[in-house]
Amino acid sequence: MNQCYLEDQFEYLMTIMLECPDAVTRLNIAILVKFMMQRLKIKERNILMENEVEQIEFVSQIDQSL
Repeated sequence: MNQCYLEDQFEYLMTIMLECPDAVTRLNIAILVKFMMQRLKIKERNILMENEVEQIEFVSQIDQSL
């Protein structure tokens, strides 16, 4: 998936979704895009949570040293 994104930013998926006369195909592409967005949100949330945990641990270590 990453290679496809790097090549053309999924332009072909958007073309199919917007211009395809077949409603079932458009629906399936829309579901695929929704799935990819959800995966991206989960990865982003995990990265943010890792940073949050590191900050909490750092503050906790400072408090213990005082």
